[in-house]
Amino acid sequence: MSLTLMAYWTSRAGLMIPLSRRADFPLGQPSPARNGWPWHATGISFFAWLFVLNGVAYIAYAISSGHLRRDMIPKMLELRNIGSSIVDHIKFKHPTGEAAKRYNVLQNLAYLAVIFGLLPLVVIAGWALSPRLDVVWTGWVDLLGGRQAARTLHFLAAMGPIGICGNTRV
Repeated sequence: MSLTLMAYWTSRAGLMIPLSRRADFPLGQPSPARNGWPWHATGISFFAWLFVLNGVAYIAYAISSGHLRRDMIPKMLELRNIGSSIVDHIKFKHPTGEAAKRYNVLQNLAYLAVIFGLLPLVVIAGWALSPRLDVVWTGWVDLLGGRQAARTLHFLAAMGPIGICGNTRV
């Protein structure tokens, strides 16, 4: 059973602009007028691509300048002493002197998890929210558990860096 609807998009001026003359939507399915895609496709995707390009530029810089190898990847000695670093964090013992100028092993691992884990997940789950990409690569959204699971993953992965930033020194 389907319901015949007139799909409208409301502009900022409050004008009702028809998206189509007539659209048939199955009952229970969101219409384009209710899911926000006309605005999302223009406004948010611009900033999403800006985010992706910035991330690619940062990774390229970190690799080419040696910053990734020199400052972000923990040394073997740091990994062996990760237990003492955990205890120091629990006891709120902060490093002093020269050690205070560098991130410790836990901060480095959290930083790497955000850069190479959470941020790519934000991008991939964000792509899964786009019905346009589902047309190009049919069925790939199911790898994330469907569109609703992708929406949840996208939100949680986007909130992860905020928690990490609140826990590190600048």
